[in-house]
Amino acid sequence: MKKSYIRVSTEKQNEIRQLKKALVDIGVESKNIYIEKVSGKSKKNREQLQLMLENIKPGDEIYIHEISRLARSIIDLKTIVDEIVQKGATIHFIKEQISFSATIENDPIKDLMFNMLAVFSEFERAILMARIKEGIAIAKEQNKYKGRKTELCIGGKDEVRYKAIVKSIKEGMAIQEIRQTYKVGMGQIYRIKSELKAESNC
Repeated sequence: MKKSYIRVSTEKQNEIRQLKKALVDIGVESKNIYIEKVSGKSKKNREQLQLMLENIKPGDEIYIHEISRLARSIIDLKTIVDEIVQKGATIHFIKEQISFSATIENDPIKDLMFNMLAVFSEFERAILMARIKEGIAIAKEQNKYKGRKTELCIGGKDEVRYKAIVKSIKEGMAIQEIRQTYKVGMGQIYRIKSELKAESNC
């Protein structure tokens, strides 16, 4: 049976539709597509991923759009792939055109390519987090990082932090992670998300 796991941010509804269409074209039924709208930082707290892993049967084919959608951590990525293969299923990474299963003969070149792509994915996230921290440091130096009672908007005294939060939302960072990183209230985050959604519908 063909199954798939999709992980995107809440704001990327159009991407969800596109990915689902691509998977349906491959032959994955909508009922077997598991959609998650959370950060890929950790395997933990991803209910749909856990559900898909629990439902895997020998002979299943698992389709993932790209490596970074399955996991950001190299350790998590290899753990998940190994679990799928050990259950007798095959996993296909569509963008990278790489497949793994117990029946596919080991290919050192393919394994090397997979590991390199995983490293680049984790490195990309590390760079993103470093930029976020740098943005916060700059905001603090400019006295634009005051805590929860701020003017998080364009032209507000905390415009730098507002832009960093907008960037994080668009790139799929989890709400809880945004709250902890920028020390901002949930109400502010949902307000910004609503504003972004309204802009995208214009």
